[in-house]
Amino acid sequence: QTCALPILRRSLNIEKLSPGRRTFLHFDGVMPGMKLYVNQTKVCNHCHPTLPCEADVTDFLREGRNEIVVLIEDYRRGSNGRALVPTGNWIPEDNSGIWQDVWLIERGEVYVSDVTVRTSVRKKQIEVIWQTANASRQQRNVMLTWAVVKWSEGTDPFTREAELAFGAQE
Repeated sequence: QTCALPILRRSLNIEKLSPGRRTFLHFDGVMPGMKLYVNQTKVCNHCHPTLPCEADVTDFLREGRNEIVVLIEDYRRGSNGRALVPTGNWIPEDNSGIWQDVWLIERGEVYVSDVTVRTSVRKKQIEVIWQTANASRQQRNVMLTWAVVKWSEGTDPFTREAELAFGAQE
């Protein structure tokens, strides 16, 4: 049994590209998976119905009209016709499409790519882990500043800084 795969096609007009900046397309949820194309060039694959996908599309954009195409892919199916769902859950089996928000995000070439916050009431601790990225072709030094703010008005935040050095993207 075969079926047509859904395709979402949009155009995006960019008056002027921003030098020293990166542009990302962030999909909060695409079910069950997708292939992303920008200006007829494949950017990425994504294969999970409940996890987000983010792709750096900077190198595929141009000034003027840009075409963005999302090809929604069906689940791989076993010999019995059942979907081989990566979550191990049959509930999303019959659903497909973009089911969460999609964001166009512009960042600097050096940016925080992910943040994890772990708390322990028993130990009275807050642990913050961040991942950083340098998408430029040169070494960069940046200062990262963070603050922990008490949950009441008029209190000063607990602030710390860290100097980070990044090698050039290879």
